[in-house]
Amino acid sequence: MYRLVIAWLVLWPVVAHADFRDIRRVTSGTAYTYERGEFSVGVLRPIEYGVLDELTLTAHPVLYLLLTPNVAAKWKWLDLGGVAASLSACYIQTFLNRGLFPGAAAFFPSLTVPILGRVSVTVQGGYLMDLGPIRHGATFGGSIAGLVTGADLLQVMVQEEWRSGPSIFERPTVLLAYTHAFFSLRLTAGVAFGRFPIQVGSSSASVKEWPAFPVIDVWWLL
Repeated sequence: MYRLVIAWLVLWPVVAHADFRDIRRVTSGTAYTYERGEFSVGVLRPIEYGVLDELTLTAHPVLYLLLTPNVAAKWKWLDLGGVAASLSACYIQTFLNRGLFPGAAAFFPSLTVPILGRVSVTVQGGYLMDLGPIRHGATFGGSIAGLVTGADLLQVMVQEEWRSGPSIFERPTVLLAYTHAFFSLRLTAGVAFGRFPIQVGSSSASVKEWPAFPVIDVWWLL
């Protein structure tokens, strides 16, 4: 038993971080990326892996089981004193219900500016393409992330989309989220506002639009 206690005391500073340490460690919705070899996995959120300090790959394995291939890459090409700029490319397409959930691909830059090491402001915008049927458009938005304490994070994210055709602008999506860090464990809870089509039956008449959707997840940063 005493060996376990000694190992716990020795390894604690290495494997356990009870806080985010710095606002630049917040990668979701910002231009920041994971460090090389770092990855996160959760119950609902996708797997994110730092291939390099400047390159993070993202994929959701569960969606592949549902015939929905998906992948995203974020390359941080600038980091000067915490001011970071990145380029992101995303792809997702389902083969279950193409009419309700058409595929999409996007390519957009992001710029993040930290404020006093506790707050970051991000703006982003770029090209968007629907894959079924093909429609061109744009995606743009931003986020504000703030560390209330070293272990408590508040985020506000806003995303808007524009597409060519009869429907010019989509309803913007707004996400309010709170995350608490329990060492490598993270707990996120929040609510998203926007347009969320939910199919509750087998027919198209069973599709309902929800104006809000809860966001709850447990994930690990390793």
